[in-house]
Amino acid sequence: MKQLFYWLVLLTLMPVVAIRAQTTGGYVFELDGKPFTPPVHTTEGEEPVPGDVALVQGFKLCLDAPGKYSFTIKNGKLYRTLADGRSMVVACSIEEKAQDKPIGLATEPQAPATVLNPLADMDDEALRSLRGLTLRKWPDGIEKLLVKLDWEHVCLDVNAGVLWQWDEKMPPIPAEVRILVMDSGGNWQCTDMSGFSKLQNLRFLDLRDVRPKHFDFAVLKSLPLEYLILPSGPQVSHLEVLGSLSALKVLVANYCDYLGDARWLGQLQNLREFYAGQILAFDHRPLPGLELSALANLPKLTKFYVSGSKVASLPDAPMPKLKSAFLLFSNAPPKAIEAFVKANPQARIHKSMNEDLAEVLDGVDRICAKSIGVDIRNPEEVQTLRDTRDLTEVRELLKHFSVDETKNHGQCSCLGNVVFALYKGEDLVAVIGYHHGSALRWHYGTWPSDGILTGDSARYLAGWLAKYGYKDSRQLEKEKSQRRAEAERRQQERYAALLPPALDRSKLSTATEDDALAEFEKHFPAVETRAALYLKLFGCGQDPWEMASPLDKLLARVLLPYLPKEVLHEAIKSAPVRSGESLGALRWVFGEEHAKEWQYDQATFERLARLALNDPHPSNRWLTMAVLRNQKTPEALQVLRSVLKDGTKPSPKSKKADDEEYACERIYQPSAIKLPAGTPDKTVAALCLRMLQDKESATEVEKIYLHLNAETKKAWDEIVGQE
Repeated sequence: MKQLFYWLVLLTLMPVVAIRAQTTGGYVFELDGKPFTPPVHTTEGEEPVPGDVALVQGFKLCLDAPGKYSFTIKNGKLYRTLADGRSMVVACSIEEKAQDKPIGLATEPQAPATVLNPLADMDDEALRSLRGLTLRKWPDGIEKLLVKLDWEHVCLDVNAGVLWQWDEKMPPIPAEVRILVMDSGGNWQCTDMSGFSKLQNLRFLDLRDVRPKHFDFAVLKSLPLEYLILPSGPQVSHLEVLGSLSALKVLVANYCDYLGDARWLGQLQNLREFYAGQILAFDHRPLPGLELSALANLPKLTKFYVSGSKVASLPDAPMPKLKSAFLLFSNAPPKAIEAFVKANPQARIHKSMNEDLAEVLDGVDRICAKSIGVDIRNPEEVQTLRDTRDLTEVRELLKHFSVDETKNHGQCSCLGNVVFALYKGEDLVAVIGYHHGSALRWHYGTWPSDGILTGDSARYLAGWLAKYGYKDSRQLEKEKSQRRAEAERRQQERYAALLPPALDRSKLSTATEDDALAEFEKHFPAVETRAALYLKLFGCGQDPWEMASPLDKLLARVLLPYLPKEVLHEAIKSAPVRSGESLGALRWVFGEEHAKEWQYDQATFERLARLALNDPHPSNRWLTMAVLRNQKTPEALQVLRSVLKDGTKPSPKSKKADDEEYACERIYQPSAIKLPAGTPDKTVAALCLRMLQDKESATEVEKIYLHLNAETKKAWDEIVGQE
């Protein structure tokens, strides 16, 4: 969610412009009536041509002739609307889904999974019109349908479900397949890959997402491949076969640390583009540098990318067709770079991160700095630190967007702390992220990784940001530690108020479970007293139930389960409303998902559920509704319907609740509902009722669903699809 929010904030920095369709090589793309430009794997240069592979919202499909491609997605299928108004399926997937739950509240075991195969409902003409097929499952008899596809114009995407199904063998991919993408979703156990050699029509092969233990390139020998993306990581044999793929136009070998010196590249006379970026030995093995002088023998090469990889040599002769080369962080010999640049003045050669950025920043007259990053929870918390067109200030700031090009530390996984939006007039020309006071990230730029700020630049930017109220990561971490220490202090005070001084509290975290039980029994011999105390301790934090202290874990794992059930149930039933016992009871029944223990006392269960739905924390209320959904009793259904109708009335949070730093750890809750933060409780109830196939509320549920925003609707569909 934070990643999505981050990109939404970046989009708010974009200037408002008139939206119009962009024509790319004669192709015009729309999705749901709005212009968009899909990623396209091109084999003949920058412009797409028939036979290239386009990516549309997770679907991969083969392009036909140039023209207008107006796409919509319905019921898991990608449709294209033709000029005459007809709509046809151009891409779909065969996948395993659970059968719909039976109508009503039956408690039988969940129905076995079934395979959804849209091909079975298509006539021969519709099958011939398909341009993309994703196989997540290989159903019995599918071969009879696959032979009807026009494989000259279909992209076949074989996913992990199929590869796992066939285990150590390759699935029987039709020999006529021309375009093949494979994704093992992790380690691929296949040991017999001879099936590749049978694909004598194969032109496009994408193996970037397969993880075999060993790959023998001999299986690709004699294939007419034009576009090849290699797997990264495996042990390989017969690497020299790559040099024999004479039809190859595009070779992608990013992260492939087995290329050796790659002198065999000189044999690929038809090669147009070559990518071998970020080739690093993570196990610290010494890797040979790429001998790219061999590229001088390739008369059709227009582009190569080796940023982040070790380069031993470069061409020193003219390469008339070459348009661009990326050598950032390549450690290529300076004299080799100089000779290469001199021999190829027609090409745009990216050899310096600072030079690339300076070229884009030339003429920038406005800087807008916004706070953003891992600590941002809500859009309204994004602050504009500074938005200025003062040219003196702008130019001085831009001078300090300078990085040390001798240090390649890769890229951190956080979202950054500040984002700088840089404008020329009203046009946004660059977005620069500021990370940890020490690095910059150029979004959509040419840099292969984060750039480590020079000492002078780091000091200047820190001072400039501090002047406008920004606190660096060290300050924020210090304040976070202080808040956590305060939370721990309050937590210990709550425990101290409930536990006698004579009780050895060290045994509650460091001793064995038996010692902890014995310590409580020693000071509270009456089991009824212990039950009430355990509930008070379990509810005294008033935190989200997903946050657990060491004592919470002991209570959930040992102390509460070891109580006689009838004693615990009586303590829960008799707990005064809004007391510590009551809060602990709600956490036990719904947070720890012990609702099934109340199947013979639905009146008490319903009363507890309605109390839990007044909790101030949305995550607690949502988990309560998830437990009600799983309970599938008439009483649970009635509570969900009441939330759908009237919503909930949460008790107010404490004034510090939003800034609380919890003195505990997050635990896994299997039934937690993963909808976007801020989703109304009515929507959550509607989702639960939809999953229960409740007829009485179906109309209202459908109304709510139709008015969901795109993000929430997507999350809803994913949750329903997993059932």
